[in-house]
Amino acid sequence: MNSFFVKPMFGSAKAFRVLLIAVCNLSFIALLALLVWQVASYQSRQSIQLLTERGAAMIEQSLRNAYTVLDQISLAPTAPCQDIYADLQKISAATPYFRAIYIADSQTQRIFCSSAHALGKIDSPIQTLISDGATQASGIAWHENSLISDREALVIYRKLDNGRVLIGVLDSQYYKDILQLVMGLRVKTITLRVGHLQLVNQGDDFILMPLTATKNNSTSILIDKLPVKVTAQHNSFQLRKYIETNLPLAFLLAILFLAWSSRWIWLRFGENNHFRQQVIESIQQQQFIAFYQPVIGQQNSIAGVEILARWQHPQHGLLNPDLFIQQAEAQGLLTQIMLSLIQCVEADLSKKPIPAQSRVGINITAQQLNDQAMLNAIFALNAKLKYLDYQLVVELTEEGLVSDPDLANKIIQEMGQAGIMVAIDDFGIGHSSLASLSRFPFHYLKIDKSFIDHIVSREKDQIIVANMVDMARQLNLNVVAEGVENKDQADYLAILGIDYLQGFYFSKPLPMDALSVFQFNIENSAKFPYFH
Repeated sequence: MNSFFVKPMFGSAKAFRVLLIAVCNLSFIALLALLVWQVASYQSRQSIQLLTERGAAMIEQSLRNAYTVLDQISLAPTAPCQDIYADLQKISAATPYFRAIYIADSQTQRIFCSSAHALGKIDSPIQTLISDGATQASGIAWHENSLISDREALVIYRKLDNGRVLIGVLDSQYYKDILQLVMGLRVKTITLRVGHLQLVNQGDDFILMPLTATKNNSTSILIDKLPVKVTAQHNSFQLRKYIETNLPLAFLLAILFLAWSSRWIWLRFGENNHFRQQVIESIQQQQFIAFYQPVIGQQNSIAGVEILARWQHPQHGLLNPDLFIQQAEAQGLLTQIMLSLIQCVEADLSKKPIPAQSRVGINITAQQLNDQAMLNAIFALNAKLKYLDYQLVVELTEEGLVSDPDLANKIIQEMGQAGIMVAIDDFGIGHSSLASLSRFPFHYLKIDKSFIDHIVSREKDQIIVANMVDMARQLNLNVVAEGVENKDQADYLAILGIDYLQGFYFSKPLPMDALSVFQFNIENSAKFPYFH
């Protein structure tokens, strides 16, 4: 409910407010705690993601370098081991994480040359290092031991066209160091998965074991074009760290919200603020007053005003209509407020504070189209404004039209015959805007502020507004853009050829005293193309 005053729903007003404050604040604290958790979880995931990506990049670079080393070795089909042994030793020694380089014959399935054995002499089945016998053009796999030691090793191979197989045995300690670097205090478990085995941390060391299912709270990075994956499981310590980091800000927000909401609820639902009685008394005391927001025309001068209600409340100060209009309408008090407001307008405009032939816009709701007292007041106001040489414009929203379209059409026609112009307000946000234009004889089309807010930066809004203007031109409608808040918007809308501009950029709604001395700021001129 958007009203400013609400009668207590049960019990005393004080008990009701205390209960409402408790429910509201507890709900906010719960939502804030959930938000802190979500933010901390996201930060933790992003941190682990970054670390895992860096570790995977280092591992990928080392593997690609290892394959490059193998690719640089040129072998003649019949070259004996003693001719290439020295070169293999040099290449292996020059690459820090190489343990050894082996050469095998794919036809005999025997390893016959090694950089790690005396004079390179070795005779061992190829399956000692490559379980599938090098059936593929290249491959990579963990091996539980190598021909050098019983320690695990990462084995890569490249099969040559001449039948030879180059095998590189990479030191697992190098990859353990990379994984340890990634872990720090942020990762609970980290694995380097290659083929059917994985190197995983256990205590202070790493062990080789069969693949296991990846945990839900893990981040995995698959190395491109290689059957290698780095997986890191998040550490709860990391999550707690980010929660603690976000707690001061969350605590500050909680304090501010609790203070603000408690005060707001206490005032809004006060026992002395019975809405209906307050409105009736305020009408009698003429506390509902008119504010006027200037509407700027293509001559960069005031072309009219829109009447906006304000409640000069003795306790809460000047209240905007969104704080009381909805409940006033729900309780059948809106017409009484509007009748009081029209009296104020007639008295104000009799002083002729704006140029002759200016438009004077007033809003009517759906209920008021069925209220004869309100309609009589509108026609009476029109007669008064004609005498003052002003043009009355009645602004209707689509809600007031679709509820009873036949009645709305009849009333709009009667208004037109009396010389009252009619505008469709907040155009574009209803469900039947185009149908309303087709059915009802409007004179003005007011484009809703939601399309103006991003008119300079959002292409979709630009297209929509441009089409609205073009359509209005073809229907002989004048166009008003509401909610203009800066010069870029004003210039853009003026270039589109919009007839009238309205918004805080030109002026906020003004009381009569301020309207009578209103001077248009030439610096706020819009670039209307037809007058420059």
